[in-house]
Amino acid sequence: MSDATDLHNKLAGKIVRSIVEPILEQGGQRTAILVLAESVMTGVVEFCARNDDVSRTVVAEQLFDGVRRRLEEIVAR
Repeated sequence: MSDATDLHNKLAGKIVRSIVEPILEQGGQRTAILVLAESVMTGVVEFCARNDDVSRTVVAEQLFDGVRRRLEEIVAR
């Protein structure tokens, strides 16, 4: 694996835990986790759209396409 892939994998795990664990510790469930994830993804989309001077729709579609591809890869294992 490349250094970038290793870094992404390391960061992703930490970020996921930082979103999921506090909610579960407070008795929250899937809905609360998804609402927080939506807020985080909205912020990322907004940042990328402004930073790259492209529409939010373009960025969101790229994000969702990437998530779908990654889930397909996981299912295919």
